Amino acid sequence: MELDPLSAGLNARLGTKLLLGGDYDRALEQLRKALEYDPNLVFTNMGLAHTYSRKGMYEEGLATCQKVVSLCGSNPLGRALSCLILARGWQNR
Repeated sequence: MELDPLSAGLNARLGTKLLLGGDYDRALEQLRKALEYDPNLVFTNMGLAHTYSRKGMYEEGLATCQKVVSLCGSNPLGRALSCLILARGWQNR
């Protein structure tokens, strides 16, 4: 990060590590930053959607899943993530 702070990939990796570590606020910030540099990174958008759902921001997560679906085409990853977010939202209502 020190050598290339504008790298979308490096920022996304840091965001993913923060997500996996349970630091959802910082993960959200870092993943958004990565998407500023490259908005079409599929796994970064997936991480962002997952982070939104962990924070209880289900509508934002589902909206981000639509971006994933548009980037993935027929790949079922975006739809599967949408199902996960819907299930979390249902469980926590």
